[in-house]
Amino acid sequence: MASENPSSEEDRQACQDNPHDHNGDVPDSEQVGSAAASKQDRGQNQSGQTRIRGSRPPQPQWHDFEILIETVNQDIEPESGLDGPAFFWNRFISDSSEDLAQRLTNSPVAPTDQARTVMTLPMDWYLYEQTHLADMEDKNQESLAGIGSQLGILRMDMPTFDLESQALAGVQAVVANAMASNRWKDALGNLVAAIELTSSFMGRVADRDGQGFEFLKDLIEQLRIYMDALASQADTQLAQESLQLLLTVVCKDDFLLNPVQMMHLLSACLSFAQWDDTRVLAYDALQQAISTMDRVRRERTTGHGDGRQAGGSAEETSKKDPDGHGGPTRFTDPDDPTDPDNPVNHLFEDSDGNLVDIPFDLIGQQFDQVCLFLQHDLLRVGGEEDRADQFLAEHLHLEPMADAWAIRLIGRRDWSGLLSLSEQVTAANPNQEILSLPEEPLPYGWESLKELALVKLGRTEELIDLYRERIIEFYEPNTGKPAVNTSDSNRTRQMEQGTDPVAIYSTSTPLGTIQASGPTNSARELLSRFYWACDDHLLVQIETLMTSYADGQGRFTPNRAYEELLIDQGLSRAAWRYCRRFPESRLRLAPTIARGLPDKARTIILGPIGMDGSYHGRLPDRRIAYQHLSQTLSLYAKVFSFHEAATIARKLTDHFPDRPALAQALRGFLEA
Repeated sequence: MASENPSSEEDRQACQDNPHDHNGDVPDSEQVGSAAASKQDRGQNQSGQTRIRGSRPPQPQWHDFEILIETVNQDIEPESGLDGPAFFWNRFISDSSEDLAQRLTNSPVAPTDQARTVMTLPMDWYLYEQTHLADMEDKNQESLAGIGSQLGILRMDMPTFDLESQALAGVQAVVANAMASNRWKDALGNLVAAIELTSSFMGRVADRDGQGFEFLKDLIEQLRIYMDALASQADTQLAQESLQLLLTVVCKDDFLLNPVQMMHLLSACLSFAQWDDTRVLAYDALQQAISTMDRVRRERTTGHGDGRQAGGSAEETSKKDPDGHGGPTRFTDPDDPTDPDNPVNHLFEDSDGNLVDIPFDLIGQQFDQVCLFLQHDLLRVGGEEDRADQFLAEHLHLEPMADAWAIRLIGRRDWSGLLSLSEQVTAANPNQEILSLPEEPLPYGWESLKELALVKLGRTEELIDLYRERIIEFYEPNTGKPAVNTSDSNRTRQMEQGTDPVAIYSTSTPLGTIQASGPTNSARELLSRFYWACDDHLLVQIETLMTSYADGQGRFTPNRAYEELLIDQGLSRAAWRYCRRFPESRLRLAPTIARGLPDKARTIILGPIGMDGSYHGRLPDRRIAYQHLSQTLSLYAKVFSFHEAATIARKLTDHFPDRPALAQALRGFLEA
């Protein structure tokens, strides 16, 4: 970018006072030297010359780090009830199962066939009712298979499903009956059937509000609680039979094509990992699910499926369950939109019921990832803490894994480990997000975690570099505005001279509003931390920062943090150079510019108003323009003196004797 040239005699005089004023190579170097020569008179600049004063705001509060550490220690880590973070397991499961175990009785459980009838009848009634509510003009269109009957209605034509319809009342009754009995195997069989039928039913209705999905999630949670109570009482045989019952629904199409819910359901096996005699069965259950998905992948690759699922062959399935209610189901083609039994068509749809095309390869990738989360939890629940920690450290490319490892290190107060982790993550993927920690105390993501580690380790030199870079690159999306196009030399000169009526008297940004907008907490806190880290080297570090920033050359938006630095240190000439590039910051920095360049500050504040009461251009004959004049003189009085402002006000009144509204507005200023 070309260097700026003086545009007026005043500018040329300023260049003579400071030969670096307009090229930005060495900002205020002579003032830096004078300030560094005598620390005792920092801020005692009686001559009005610009100088770095080395002034500091109050010490940083570190509230964000305190909130983060407290959240980890009191909320996140204790949530698992283990000696570390977990993804699927939480202490609510074990606490709830203890309460449940005290209420269980040896009460009878409905036989499986009767339980299925109780659950499916309200579902069939609901679907039958929808048939008569639908428009049946086109009976040849593709219809949707109901549970136990053929219904001539497309799901997209159905009204939104509502739990108040009582279509799932049978499920609620069967689940309540099962959750009250300690006849483990019979009760668990009905709970598994309830989840299977509910999942199938929700694939056939228009669940646009997600009520059915939430109902299914609650069912899975109740199953996990019941299996935890069962695991505490089960011998090896009962544990094995229970997990096989669970796998019959886990490995069904509906869940194979929805890996997150599949693993959430399969996470019920974690309860068995707590006990030495059943831990291996929990690992085996996960392996069976992985084997089923691998087989499905091979079938899709070769195009030759054998129709088998976790429960056995297709022939065995037909014999066991001819009506399709129980046992394994065939694997349908997820790319076939005409198949009414296609689980993809059931589980993946937008709020309007339109199908969403999700490639099976993507489903497979998601399955592989959630398997890793369950593998970690098996290690953690099984008491293998060191292996669980190592597992996290080996999978930092997955955001939840990296987050969990950070939580683990913060809980241990292992700041060296946290520093190494943050550097490793940012080196591999600078844009990796943090998903499991609160966003507010981590505005810079992993860089904020690196900052926390550096602060705790007292490594101030690295903190200085970090804070300097943040100040240089500081930008507030909510308040930052694009810089004025400086290619328009006439417009730029008008702004420098304060003679651009559009900029001075924009009714959308009155002077009072501009002046009142103070620094944001983020900019102020950032500067506070920079000053704290610099300590006795503050003056040298400020000079280094200003040299690097180069008055904003090559940048297009104002920098609030840098502006606060200029104000704190009273850098009038640097502020003036900055304002030449970002004219919208002139009024905010005018008091700082006035310390060393009072005439330029007067021009900035007064704009088209002359010291003799004249007005450059035509003064709008509007009341709002007169109010702006009054606000301008109020700001001038704060920066300089009320006496000077009052003199200008009187001269303005004399200069425009035929403007009684102007005289009234200025009289209000004089009498204030």
